[in-house]
Amino acid sequence: MKFCPHCHVHIAENDRRCPKCHGKTLDHDPKMVAIHPLPSKMYAEMVKEVLERRGIPCIIKTDLLSSAFGSEGCSAVGTQATIYVPEDRREESEEVLHQMMDHI
Repeated sequence: MKFCPHCHVHIAENDRRCPKCHGKTLDHDPKMVAIHPLPSKMYAEMVKEVLERRGIPCIIKTDLLSSAFGSEGCSAVGTQATIYVPEDRREESEEVLHQMMDHI
């Protein structure tokens, strides 16, 4: 999975520029990996804010149901959001997620 290093939007593997911000992609983009999925985008946004404050770039991808119908709350059954972080920051990111969300 390839992401823009500037705005973190998903980019097709063969694209050299971001379709959103038009920034040039890196020759060797950091590999982004998923950390534990969360029950909604709302939870993912909270974790993302803390990760970014720690200097960890991340993006959120929601499931089809959430993205197609604009579901943002945490009441829809079966919805989830996944946070992607650089592979070399995975352990640190998972620790942050665990500290924040071990109760859910």
